[in-house]
Amino acid sequence: MSFIIRLTTSIDADPAVVFDLESDAVVHAESQGSFDESVRVDSGRSVLRSGDEIELRSRHLGVWFTLTSRMTEYEPSRYFVDEQVTGPFASMRHEHLFLARREHTHMVDIMSVTFPGGRLGAVILDVPGKLYLRRVLRVRNAYIKKRAESEQGTGGR
Repeated sequence: MSFIIRLTTSIDADPAVVFDLESDAVVHAESQGSFDESVRVDSGRSVLRSGDEIELRSRHLGVWFTLTSRMTEYEPSRYFVDEQVTGPFASMRHEHLFLARREHTHMVDIMSVTFPGGRLGAVILDVPGKLYLRRVLRVRNAYIKKRAESEQGTGGR
């Protein structure tokens, strides 16, 4: 049993600026500092590209998790997709879309997750899992918004 989280964040910056921040592994780790996150990219670059694998290690609710995902789709300034290779979920696919809207960008996250443990795992983790993952995304998006608007020079008009 899986679920989908869809989250849209409006950012007063160009899609290219937002995309560059969102696809940078170092920026990602910075955005997740409250979860003690560390990252390692198999290519050695911090800016992710198609085919790259990124290992994220972070602490959530007092438990350490390691998730490795692969960039499976990638079109600069428009979108990228990462999918879990190994990690705490039975499966995870995260689509990152960057939509130009007048003078700002809609950064859209569409995260599809299946918890381990079949139906029992889904029943136990469904509501708290969705709420927690949505919170993690919001923390990251707030950081990306602040950085992008600062770099764009709008200061959050």
